[in-house]
Amino acid sequence: MVADSSGSLVGRRVSGPLQSERQLVMAGVGGDLGIMLVNPEPLPDEPAAPQPASSLPSINRFLIWSGIPLAIVALALTYFLSRRILSPVESLSKAASALAQGDFSQRVNVRSKDEVGELSRTFNAMAEEMAKTEEIRRGLVADVTHELRTPLSNIRGYVEAIQDGLAKADTTTLDSMHEEVTLLTRLIEDLQDLTLAESGQMALFIQTCDLADMVRRATTALQPQTSANGISITTDLVGQGTVQADPERIGQVLRNLLVNATNYTPQGGSIRVTVDHREAEAEVSVTDTGTGIPENELPYVFERFYRVDKSRSRATGGVGLGLTIVKRLVEAHGGNLKVESREGAGSTFIFTLPTKASH
Repeated sequence: MVADSSGSLVGRRVSGPLQSERQLVMAGVGGDLGIMLVNPEPLPDEPAAPQPASSLPSINRFLIWSGIPLAIVALALTYFLSRRILSPVESLSKAASALAQGDFSQRVNVRSKDEVGELSRTFNAMAEEMAKTEEIRRGLVADVTHELRTPLSNIRGYVEAIQDGLAKADTTTLDSMHEEVTLLTRLIEDLQDLTLAESGQMALFIQTCDLADMVRRATTALQPQTSANGISITTDLVGQGTVQADPERIGQVLRNLLVNATNYTPQGGSIRVTVDHREAEAEVSVTDTGTGIPENELPYVFERFYRVDKSRSRATGGVGLGLTIVKRLVEAHGGNLKVESREGAGSTFIFTLPTKASH
C-alpha cells in the first residue's frame, strides 16, 4: 500500500485480490505506477468500519408520539364543528316534521349569524305566517258557520211552523223566507268574490275606463236609497282622465263604499264622492258625515266579518265582507285603499287606480 485516504494502511503488504467498487490503473512517466481501489472491502486482518447508526426509528417514534395528540385534537375539533353545524340542522328537521303534522307552534332557536342561522330565521318567519294563516282559516270557518246558521235557522223555523200549522204560507211569511234566501245568496257570492280575489284567480277585464262616468252611475243607482233615508249625495270631479280597470269590479267597489256610507250616515247627513286625476294614478274618496270609527277600531275595518257597530243587524250593517272585498279588488288593480275617520265626525275611504297600463 503506497497511499491510503485514511493513512493507516500505507506500507502494508496486501496479498490476494481485493474487491472494490472500482479499480483505476495509475500511469506514470516510466509506466504504470499501480492500481487505485475505490471503496475497497476491508483487508483480511482489518476490522469492519463501524456503520453510522440509523436515525429512522427515532424519527418514526417522534412522528407516532406527536401524531397521536394531533389526531386526538383533530377528532375533537371535527366533533365540535360537526355538532355545531348538524345540531341546528337536526332542530330544523324536527321542527319541519312537527310543522308538517300541523303543529304551527314550532320555532327554532337562532344561535348564529351564518347561513344556517339565516335559514333558521326564515323557517321561524314561515312558521309564523303559517300559524297566522291557520288562525285566519279557523276564524273564517267559524265566522262563515255563524253567518250561515242564522238565516238557515230562520228558514227552517218558517218551514216547520208552516208544517205544524202554526203559520200560514201567506205573502208575509214567503217574503220573510225570500229575504233570508237573498241574504244567503249575497253571503255566498261575497265569499266567492273574496276567495277569488285573495287567491289571485279573479278574472279582471282591464280596459281604459272613464272613472267619472263610473262614479256618476254608482251615485245615480244609490240615489233612491239615499233620498229615502234623507241623505244627500254629491260628486266633485277634479280634472278629466281615464284609468286602467275592470269597470264592473270598480263599479262594485264604488257601490260597496256608498252602501257602507249610507248605512252609517244618519238622516239629514251627506255623502261626497271626489275624483282627483293625477299623472300616474287617479284618487277616489268617499266621505260621509256618519258616526265615524273609533281610533282603536281602524286597524280592523278591512277584516272579514268585522262590524264596527256590533249591535247592527245583518240587514242594516251587512255581514262584514263588503270592505274586505273592496280592499282586495283595489289591490288586484294595483291600487291602494285606506280609511281616515274620527269618532262622531264621519269617515273617508280613499282608493287609487293606475291611469296607465302596466307592462
